Amino acid sequence: MKRGLKNGQMQISFGMIFSIFLIIAFLAFAGYAIVKLLDFQCTAKMGTFINDFKSDVDRIWTGGGGSQRVQYPICSKVKEVCFVSELPAKGISEVKEKYEEKLNFYQGTGNMFILPVGAVGKISEQNIPHIEIEKTTEEENPLCIKSNKGKVSMLIKMSAGESLVTVSR
Repeated sequence: MKRGLKNGQMQISFGMIFSIFLIIAFLAFAGYAIVKLLDFQCTAKMGTFINDFKSDVDRIWTGGGGSQRVQYPICSKVKEVCFVSELPAKGISEVKEKYEEKLNFYQGTGNMFILPVGAVGKISEQNIPHIEIEKTTEEENPLCIKSNKGKVSMLIKMSAGESLVTVSR
């Protein structure tokens, strides 16, 4: 007597399907949590940069002068830290063309802004006190300092007889 081939059925119980669904949900939540943690780390780095930069500017300003090259770790998403005095006149076409992309993000509320905007949450513009912004941006407005491997380096100085600090590359 020959036995005939029978097609087998694969049965997955409800418990197994529910377990697979829970595993997928946990992995998605873990991925979301990791992304948010990295964003928070980036925001914290930028907050530390801003506080340290303000402290260094204040120290040189209250000390009555000096010059110091400083390097700050910043979020790797940040490409440039820019200083701006005010928007250039609209009639100056070569200046406008050169910096138009950067100035589109400047909202006029601070003397320092971060590019790309939105890379670090809501931190985009800051008003840093005691900076002679007109002299800082005399040659280039906005003066943008590029990030190099998650660090930004600049020179903070105040000469004798000056009342405010200038920033340069």
